[in-house]
Amino acid sequence: MDKAHFLDSGRARLLAVLVILLSVTALAFIHRQDLAPPVPKTTFKEKPKLNPAFVNCRDTRLGQVDQMLKDKVITKAQYVSFKTRALDTCAARFPPGGGTAGPAGPGRPPGAPPGFPGKMRAKQLPPIR
Repeated sequence: MDKAHFLDSGRARLLAVLVILLSVTALAFIHRQDLAPPVPKTTFKEKPKLNPAFVNCRDTRLGQVDQMLKDKVITKAQYVSFKTRALDTCAARFPPGGGTAGPAGPGRPPGAPPGFPGKMRAKQLPPIR
């Protein structure tokens, strides 16, 4: 019988897998900053300031959710969902980072500056004939 060629042997396949693993390892090493960027070392000397309107909204709504749990209006499983929605609502209406935007209203996106959209109106188009 004819002897099998080296490329058809198990050693060649093992060598191919080794080359692939080394290539992937080299790529991961080269792009390690892209794959896992270093965590910036920040130290706060003072606490970051939150928007007072956000803090007031958050405290009020979380108090209401806590009261609903105490009164057994909602279950513990619902508590997490209600708490998350309360925080999201307050964050949408009052940006927590101390932004100057007021509450969102009808036709006004969250975080919009005061006076938005102001007197901006869609341009009147001529009537279709």
